Amino acid sequence: MKVTGGLFLNREGRKLDVDNLFMWAKSLKHLGKTEVALKKIEQAIQLESSDRKTMRTMCSEEDIKQLRECLLLEMNQIPEQTRVARDTNNLHLRTADPIHFYNTKKRDSIVEGSSKPQIDPSEYKRWKDVKENEKEKTSPQENQTEERQEKENDFNVEIVERQNSESDSGQASFSESEEPKKKPFTYEAPEYRHFETESESFSDSGFDTFDEKPHFEYPERTSVSKTSVTKTLSNSELVVSGITLTDRCEASLHPKPKKFETFKYQETLSNDELLKCLQSNKNRYKRCTVEIEFAHKAVCTNLNLADEVKEIVISGRSKCGKVFTDDEVVVEILGESKAQKNYTPRLKLDIAKETKDNIYGKIIGRLKKNRYEDIQHPVFICTWDDFSEHSMKPLCKTVPKINVSHTNCKHKYQVDLFSYDAERNVVEFQKTSTIDQAQKNAYCFLVAMIHWENMYPFGLILNVINTKGDVKTGLGILRLQHRVPCHYSKDATDATKLILQQKHQIDTRNKKVVQCFTISDGKQGAMEAAYSVKLIESRLYRIGIHIVDPTFIIKKGDAIDKEAEKRGTDFYVNKEVTPVYMVPERLSNELFSMEVGKVRKTLTVFFDVSIDPISGSVPENFKIMGTVERQIIEIEKQYKISDVQTLLKTEKMENEISILHGISKYLRKEREKNASFSTDINEMFPYEKNNFIDNLDAFILVKELHIFANQTVASFLFNKYPKCVPCEFHPRPPKNVFLKWKKSNEEHLDNTLFQLQDCELGPSAVCSVFNINPDRYKGLIPIQNNVWESMQESATSKQFGKLRLVMGADEVHPMQALGLENWIELQEKSEFKCSSPRGDHNHFALRVPMFTYFTAPLSRFIDLVVHRLIHAALDNHTEPPYTEDEIQRICGKMNQANRIRDQFRKSCLAFLFAHSLHSFPRIFNGFIQNVTNNDVELFFPTLRKLPRSSKILPINLMKSKHNPEFEKQVDFDRFFMTLKWENRIYSLKRVTKNSPKDCYLRIDPNQNVRFHHLKKWVEIIQALFSDKTKKIDSLMCTTDHHISNQQIRACWNTVNDVSSEVRGGNFAQQTCSYSLSFIYGQLLHIQMCADAQRGMLTPMPQLLDITPNVKICMQHTRDPLGVLTSTATTPAKEKYTAIKQYIDTWMPIFSMEVATQTVNGDSFTINDLPVTFRDGGGAFSLKHSFLEKRDIEFTSHSVDLLDIDEDGKDDQTDKKERFYMSGSDFLCIRCPLEPLNDIVSNFGKGAISPLKRYWIGHAKVHDVKYRTKKSEKVVGVAFVCHNKSPPIPVEMLNKKKECSVEILPKSDVCRLVILSLEMAISSING
Repeated sequence: MKVTGGLFLNREGRKLDVDNLFMWAKSLKHLGKTEVALKKIEQAIQLESSDRKTMRTMCSEEDIKQLRECLLLEMNQIPEQTRVARDTNNLHLRTADPIHFYNTKKRDSIVEGSSKPQIDPSEYKRWKDVKENEKEKTSPQENQTEERQEKENDFNVEIVERQNSESDSGQASFSESEEPKKKPFTYEAPEYRHFETESESFSDSGFDTFDEKPHFEYPERTSVSKTSVTKTLSNSELVVSGITLTDRCEASLHPKPKKFETFKYQETLSNDELLKCLQSNKNRYKRCTVEIEFAHKAVCTNLNLADEVKEIVISGRSKCGKVFTDDEVVVEILGESKAQKNYTPRLKLDIAKETKDNIYGKIIGRLKKNRYEDIQHPVFICTWDDFSEHSMKPLCKTVPKINVSHTNCKHKYQVDLFSYDAERNVVEFQKTSTIDQAQKNAYCFLVAMIHWENMYPFGLILNVINTKGDVKTGLGILRLQHRVPCHYSKDATDATKLILQQKHQIDTRNKKVVQCFTISDGKQGAMEAAYSVKLIESRLYRIGIHIVDPTFIIKKGDAIDKEAEKRGTDFYVNKEVTPVYMVPERLSNELFSMEVGKVRKTLTVFFDVSIDPISGSVPENFKIMGTVERQIIEIEKQYKISDVQTLLKTEKMENEISILHGISKYLRKEREKNASFSTDINEMFPYEKNNFIDNLDAFILVKELHIFANQTVASFLFNKYPKCVPCEFHPRPPKNVFLKWKKSNEEHLDNTLFQLQDCELGPSAVCSVFNINPDRYKGLIPIQNNVWESMQESATSKQFGKLRLVMGADEVHPMQALGLENWIELQEKSEFKCSSPRGDHNHFALRVPMFTYFTAPLSRFIDLVVHRLIHAALDNHTEPPYTEDEIQRICGKMNQANRIRDQFRKSCLAFLFAHSLHSFPRIFNGFIQNVTNNDVELFFPTLRKLPRSSKILPINLMKSKHNPEFEKQVDFDRFFMTLKWENRIYSLKRVTKNSPKDCYLRIDPNQNVRFHHLKKWVEIIQALFSDKTKKIDSLMCTTDHHISNQQIRACWNTVNDVSSEVRGGNFAQQTCSYSLSFIYGQLLHIQMCADAQRGMLTPMPQLLDITPNVKICMQHTRDPLGVLTSTATTPAKEKYTAIKQYIDTWMPIFSMEVATQTVNGDSFTINDLPVTFRDGGGAFSLKHSFLEKRDIEFTSHSVDLLDIDEDGKDDQTDKKERFYMSGSDFLCIRCPLEPLNDIVSNFGKGAISPLKRYWIGHAKVHDVKYRTKKSEKVVGVAFVCHNKSPPIPVEMLNKKKECSVEILPKSDVCRLVILSLEMAISSING
């Protein structure tokens, strides 16, 4: 029963009056349920007192009082054990799909109106042993931490260890000595069977996993002569090169003309007409690149960076036209959107765009095709389209979707497969295959686009790939999606073989050979750089940065050079994945790689530097000048990156590594000023075997030397060939963009960002923490609790390097992280451009006036070009080896290659991350970046590379009671959102101080952070920059270290937790009403898992961990069919030949409907519940008194109630056997696990990933058992896990763990129907 607005409602939501409650109480008294009857009569008195106008027709006020007195008298006379036993005899249990069943027992039938005694159902139940609880604590005060004691007034929920002697304790265990009893029938749902192996669970209709060979071997057709040979292409060749068709074959695939066209695009203008439009009216026509977002929406980005109009939205398929993503188009502006007056602005101001409404337009023509420009019929990697029959959606979004051929398909779950003969340039139909809908998200399709004559293009399916979630297949799919080349051309392969057959001996006679060493960072591939340190006079050293020179073998225009230009770059993912190399691997390793003992030709940047004998560092204001020379070197030794870090930490004597370290610190300080104190933690991702933070100094050493070398080469070449240097250009954001960004963030926040220190963000606007006196910094700033503790410990132990490491990571501090992320979003991408004498070549991100690449000639083609330019300059050639047009063309191709490389690596890292989460889900800190009516957008430190779908919390998955409410923040132009819930939340340990009220309790949104004065934070930063360690220690360890959260406006009148449990165990109402606000910068704990999305494993939010009692599982609300049941694969038919066929068809369909309805219904949660886990399932038990007081019923059904007896057989009912069968409720079990002890969890004591995680499994109750334990009734519940649930960890097996169990009860109708179907299936199967 629920209480809503002061009204009492029954389970069906109908209003109850005083008469209803009075009759209910009388009936319960007659049944012997005195406690429950007393509860109902008190509710009747409460209702009467609240509404004096209530009409009574069946009882008077005196009747109610008399009944209450009678019940109180009975309560005082009946012993506790007798009362519990009587109530237990009448309790019905609600459970889930049974697996173990009972032996038959003779019992009397229940006849309506019969006076026969009630049957105790416990004799028909069975149970397993459950270990006793660990010794319980007796004093609640012993469980309170020091901080909780200080904040006693802020506490709503406290920990109370219940005594074993208490009647309402839910912690119980028992053993069973009886033999298992057989049940009348058995049925095991396929999704809850655990005999399949992992490989078998992925079985499908015959589609293979990814490889480089064709996935189907098609037989030759009879029309082909016996001498002809069918030439098939690999998946990679199909995607990279597309297909070519003969005119006859292509004509046969075009549709016949129709009398009435259903859809027609408007005619586009020619290039000349488009250019005239651009010149005639620059305000109306814009030159843009297009990006298709959805089927009927595209966004065009203005190529004119100085234009105020940055983006134009194209709404409607007809206005988008027949264009590809990345095409260069001309857009006609149509107007602005009309904003609704009641529109709620976005929480995060989109400062990268205009603050006014979107600009809308239409595409009138295409100037340039940037994708598949030379391919007649491109081949795309596609996924299944859930919204259109026989349609596929390309992963790359080049086109919105493709309608595929389905001439031979009998229903929408079938596809027509074709083969392509590259010898004859024809496609031929092969067969029709059925797609398993339960695994449809695991399939990818190779679709060849044939023509575009309707709303969407038409295509043919050439292959189907079942990804199966394994790493090899997933990476193969991503290579195809991004068209990463896998095979070298025949010319390049032949040229490589010819070169390797020749002898390449470097003549060192009469030549100076420099002894060098290398530093290996563990990446696969050839070593391209070496270093030398030589003392030339007292405290003056000559430093050499030596880069291997492959140009003496790879000549401009040869086969290998053409292949390198085509690829543009290495495609590197991480240390565990073999890269796709630009230059053939064998050639790089044998002739160019800098291995120990090898002699190599190099291009070298030399510079002289003085080292101070006292400090061991470069003197202040020392000017370092570099020169470029040819040099022959010999590799003397190699350091691992970890060896370098160890030497820097342990070696006290001056050595070549310590000298380079001092130089690199000086170079970084000169380039970035105080921003050199920042820590870029993004390099920690991916996490597997990542040693970036552990070897940070060593990585910075190599990085700074290479930046200096590239900068030196850029200046050297510009002085020689000012019109012909390929420079990487990164412009400073326009002034208006900077001002909007500054306005959108808290006052003075820009001055506190470590990464932007001493950076000129705008004209005369240098970001610095020293810009303003600390006394002028007002307001508060949130810092994570664990981060502050970590920094305090570092300051106390004088580990200021560790303090700097955590404090300098802007991304672990909520407001700084969001401010920096907004700044990064509004910046333009860096790109290569050909230099010009009067042009601006500034690289804003690196803070250097000119920059090019020269340090990786085997990995980047642009470096190979630069090497040839250097040789020409060293030989004093007046003309460079490349013309200005050639450099411009190469820059354009390299920009495209870099985009593909970055997108490919981003996708691969997200996939590999998802694959690791599939086995080990973990919790991350997420900062709220934006809220809308639909979702909450989060920013995760180090997880910038994840897709947007991985970083949003859809509101509909949080199951709030009402629509979100938006309010404007005080003193700031932002809105925050509030969600409200009404749930039944119970606990065996935590109770509330007061009974749940009708009003909504506000949960403190800032429990995970502490607020500090901004002035104090600025003083700590200034002390860190000035190396004032004593002041840092004083500021960090002061007793007045933080502000109480109750002083923050957002935390006023909030509670730390909520629960339906109350002191004393009396429940005025079962439902707990509470709310939570979602505010910009708020820290949330999100557990991430992996789900199949569009054919690939994708990281997805699994659990929102709000408080110890309140946790929201989004996995079963997002995919109830995947984690609670399974997808039906057999469509319904008009006629059935047998009952078994009917049941086999409709049972999965009905199960899908039941799972969906159950997830959308109400649930209740029991926290701190001891659960014993077994292989594939487990068990828990609760005392009957605990369930009774909380109105919890695990319903069980008498099997004879399912029988339909004839009237004439009523006299035989006494001889029939009756059995109790469990129901089929779902469970969501969350069990705490030991945190992962890795670099991510340990950084800042959980600054990125908190030191906690949960095992989350979904299950069905399959057995319920009544037992008597020490004269008290105990209800035991056994469950079996869904086969999609993660394996139960070893540390949980055969042990009792305190878990949070959410019970999702099915409706009575669904439960009875399922039980009837299961009994029918069992009887058919015998």
